[in-house]
Amino acid sequence: MTDNIFNRLHSVQRPSPQDQLPIVMADNPSRDFVFPTTSDRVLGRLAELPADDVDGITHLWFRRTDLDRTDPQRFFDYIGGSGVQLIVIYPWPKDLLLRLGSSRPKPKTLNRYRPWTTDLRKVDRQWCLVWTADSVERFTLESVIPTAVGYYDAWRRHRWVGDGGKVMHARAESYAARWSVTGVEERTRSDEA
Repeated sequence: MTDNIFNRLHSVQRPSPQDQLPIVMADNPSRDFVFPTTSDRVLGRLAELPADDVDGITHLWFRRTDLDRTDPQRFFDYIGGSGVQLIVIYPWPKDLLLRLGSSRPKPKTLNRYRPWTTDLRKVDRQWCLVWTADSVERFTLESVIPTAVGYYDAWRRHRWVGDGGKVMHARAESYAARWSVTGVEERTRSDEA
């Protein structure tokens, strides 16, 4: 409720039966931000996931973000209901710095991003991970998109549980681990053995 999820959801219209899904919407990311990838690349990544897991996704929204976004580690949102299953993808700062705060980040935080970057620096009294355009795009396609689909998959199979979203988050993370590029490669190697 605090982040106006209902207002955001109801600003997106239910698709009509003749619409090609998912419907892609793209805002201008603003002067200081850039989207991490293109809609074509996201659609291609969705096509690599099991069709049963992505068939009901109705919208992809490359959504402009406010400069004062409270959580710089929030790369997407999943919103479902009223005939809309929406994945929102947020832009990154053009400097490609992921700001992690004034305290040195814990190893758990750094390990999350290790497959894509390990370049930790202090910039303007904040610890930041330095990314490249390629690593941001790979992270988005290899981790963010499978996690977003994991939320959709968990929502449609299990609905929300009254635990503050912990079970849904765990299911989404499990889905992402299974269908991330790394997870697919590991399954392929074990199938070949």
